[in-house]
Amino acid sequence: MALTGSGHVPAPSVSYPDSRSFRAEHLGQSDSQSIYVYNSGDAPLTFSDITVTAGAGDNAAADFTLDTSHYNACTPSTSLSPYNNCYIYMTFAPTDTYTPTAHLRVTDNAGGSPHSVALSGVGAATSTIASSASLDFGRRPLGSTITRTVTLTNTSGAALTNFHISVYNND
Repeated sequence: MALTGSGHVPAPSVSYPDSRSFRAEHLGQSDSQSIYVYNSGDAPLTFSDITVTAGAGDNAAADFTLDTSHYNACTPSTSLSPYNNCYIYMTFAPTDTYTPTAHLRVTDNAGGSPHSVALSGVGAATSTIASSASLDFGRRPLGSTITRTVTLTNTSGAALTNFHISVYNND
């Protein structure tokens, strides 16, 4: 009697999103998001490296940071047993007014490793609103003074730096 069969080697199984977009943030502000990681395989999923990378000469990787301080955070020392999950937490804090792109690179023992998730965000300029677009000083005798107040409101929540105010006559 001949017996035939095939064996099964237990393996972890995981899928990652292709990309993650962060909302537009003003300088000095940040947006945090997480990626849900679920091991649907029948062997432990072990991470060996989780990093953010950008192109050569590009500083965008500095705008995206990993945060491993959360409960259930995936870290390079995490071993995720079958049918369990962890999260990769990231924060986007733009360092300039531009549209940075980077990649989250996850190296693990699942097929297709290393895995790459495209990251994008928008560094928005701070914005202000003046309480009045123009001021009327009326007719004044030479040498007299009059005071008018303009309130400048920062609507971005980020600190205003390197700004100036100009006064000019439309006549």
